[in-house]
Amino acid sequence: MRVVRKILSGILTILLIILIFGFTSSFFVYELVSNQFINQTIKEELSSNIADDLEMEEATLKKVLDNEKVDAFLNKYIDLTLNSLAEDKELEKIELGEELIQFIQENEKQLEKEFNIDIPTEKLKEIMESEQYQQVNEEYKKTIKEAKEELPEDSKQILQTYHQITSSKFKFITLGIIVLTLLLIALLQGSVYKWVFSLGIASLLAGIINAIFAVLSGIIVEYILSDIGMNLSISSLPMLIGSAIVFIVGILLLITYGIISHYKNKEKEQVVSS
Repeated sequence: MRVVRKILSGILTILLIILIFGFTSSFFVYELVSNQFINQTIKEELSSNIADDLEMEEATLKKVLDNEKVDAFLNKYIDLTLNSLAEDKELEKIELGEELIQFIQENEKQLEKEFNIDIPTEKLKEIMESEQYQQVNEEYKKTIKEAKEELPEDSKQILQTYHQITSSKFKFITLGIIVLTLLLIALLQGSVYKWVFSLGIASLLAGIINAIFAVLSGIIVEYILSDIGMNLSISSLPMLIGSAIVFIVGILLLITYGIISHYKNKEKEQVVSS
């Protein structure tokens, strides 16, 4: 019976490694696809195409686009666009026209002060009051619908998979299964603290696997981009930092387990000697 418990604990520990890797990879895939690839591509396109329309230097516009609030707004619509391509119901969340006007009104002064520039308010007002801009929201939704209809089935499947593994639902479910797996390990080992060892081992190994995944995925994406003529630098650093955190958590858990075991053994020795 003891051997069976050890085997089952080992299987659950392997499952734990996979689950932690899946949980952390959800964040890494989002970082790679949205924050690295799509975000940078859009910024490059905007900088080169609308700088003249706004009567701004391209380098200055790039700095504005890298601003934290502008970047957050851009990422929000990157997420909404990708999610809308995966699920129709996400389209209802898009209010680009209104939100863009509100964003500019709320942040205009701050951006002007931060970058020492004059945002062409009159030019923006003229654009926003134009008939074409008034229809921007519906046009944006229409473009997404048309793009979705034209997407090959394998591309739709990839988008749906991306949407699923980066969703909050996936993260919560994975986290819930991790907790359940730890409870099963604790029950099998008949201890309220031995699960710390399993979690430590799983975190340590998942951290190593994540680091390898981060480096390889960055290299592969850069190679694919260069192969199609896009010169974008993909940084694996945010993902490597995340991997290092998971790895360090694993080490700390193993140290914690070692300390607890040491004191538990001491208590047993004292009981035996008395």
